[in-house]
Amino acid sequence: MRDERYCIGIDPGLGGAVAVLCGRSVEVIDTPTFKLKDKRHYDTHAMAEILAGYCRQRGTIVAIEHVTAMRGWGISTCFKLGVGYGIWLGILGALRVFDVRTVRPQVWKRAMLNETEKDKKAALEVARLTYPNVDLHLQSHDGRADALLIARYAQKLL
Repeated sequence: MRDERYCIGIDPGLGGAVAVLCGRSVEVIDTPTFKLKDKRHYDTHAMAEILAGYCRQRGTIVAIEHVTAMRGWGISTCFKLGVGYGIWLGILGALRVFDVRTVRPQVWKRAMLNETEKDKKAALEVARLTYPNVDLHLQSHDGRADALLIARYAQKLL
């Protein structure tokens, strides 16, 4: 009965995604964005719509990747990632989702990936093997893969 509740994984980047697992059902939605003057921005209304339907269900658990600045990243990249993280948390708060867990990348990757392989390619490969019916054929689907594995982490370990 435990895996019949919604387990949602969120990779909060502009190229991220939301993955929803419930029993054997799997759904992955890319983070909604729009372009303005050749720059991508978060579509907050569409983001809220994605979560609204799932988060009304009793027992929903949400795991979102806890983002921090990384050495070598530019200021703009770090800021955009932080903005996305904050938007998702704000939406979850507004929807009154009580079971929200932030999980550091090192934690979910240690649990879901081979100890020696924690890069984007490894996450894509594990997600492709675990969810063969999900469209993960492009390298740019790494956000989908991360969201799926974060949701699976929530489903199995939280």
